Amino acid sequence: MKRKVWTLRVIIALALILSVAVIAAAQEGGEPQINDPEGVMIAATDVSSGFSYQGVLTEGGAPVNGNRDMQFRLYSGSTQVGSAINKTVAVHQGQFNVFLAWGRDKIDGRALSLEVRAKDSHGVWRNLGKTAIHAAPYAMSLKPGAWVRTSSNVIPYALYLEHGGHGEGLRVKSVSGAAINAMGTGIIKSSAKSYLWISGNDLRPKNSTDTTQFEMDIYGGVKVRSGAVVGPKDVMLPVTIPGKLYGQNVKITGVDVYFKSQTDFDGIGRTVMRLQTAPGTGVVMFNDGSDRVCTTGCSYHIDITNNNVLSEERGVVYIAFQLFFNSGSSYVDFGGVRLTLEHK
Repeated sequence: MKRKVWTLRVIIALALILSVAVIAAAQEGGEPQINDPEGVMIAATDVSSGFSYQGVLTEGGAPVNGNRDMQFRLYSGSTQVGSAINKTVAVHQGQFNVFLAWGRDKIDGRALSLEVRAKDSHGVWRNLGKTAIHAAPYAMSLKPGAWVRTSSNVIPYALYLEHGGHGEGLRVKSVSGAAINAMGTGIIKSSAKSYLWISGNDLRPKNSTDTTQFEMDIYGGVKVRSGAVVGPKDVMLPVTIPGKLYGQNVKITGVDVYFKSQTDFDGIGRTVMRLQTAPGTGVVMFNDGSDRVCTTGCSYHIDITNNNVLSEERGVVYIAFQLFFNSGSSYVDFGGVRLTLEHK
């Protein structure tokens, strides 16, 4: 009895022929076809994410006929991927054909193998081993001019690329034309942060009659003195920034201010940022009343979470500072500001 079981396992394992086709639509059949405007035949619905699996099953040297319970498991190395698929498979003269689908996120380019189990004529499960899944030659590339389309409301993207290491997710090259042409709405989304630097040379008094003095330096900064009238002085820094970038609303999420005080009694007493909503009116993005003093050259950061989304309708922004001084000749050296930009 033991020898019979061993023989059955070996014969079944050796007789199993694996043929995997990644594109299953041709074998599934029945999909309506429509003509693309450029004359290319395309499927009216999305191609299935599964594939056809064909094989020959023998038992005791004879082809199997009838229905057999079979189980299919997908593996990445020794780790099972997804759940096992159980099917009652019709076998004719040893030949069978099943459709297997684990989902688009499972068969994603990594090395995979398929393990198959089947019940013998006595109802005992037999493990037929694992077979590596290999891509068809043209499945490893795309022909020039290939189209990937979907109108599905379930799949949020037509193409998904991911690099799990430190390399690039996508590299595009064009010798003379545009490398990327964003058609349709033209929106290009990005989760990467951008940074806008604003020179201290742009600082100006709030009032034209103010005695505040500005001494520009050749590195983009400015020394600010109170002048004849000693006391707190309000100064303004206008911000020129796009309200939308590549179709996305710009969101200002942080500001860093770079400055230096001449003495421990010179510094920045208040920092306020406002967004104009209409001429002569606006909203406060933040109002920070912390005193900032630093005689060695420092910076401070403020997170921005309120009223911080710009758009095509509004994008006029300015930052106001209230400076304090020890005397009419002491100064605050204002280097500039860095804004952190993200996208909504």
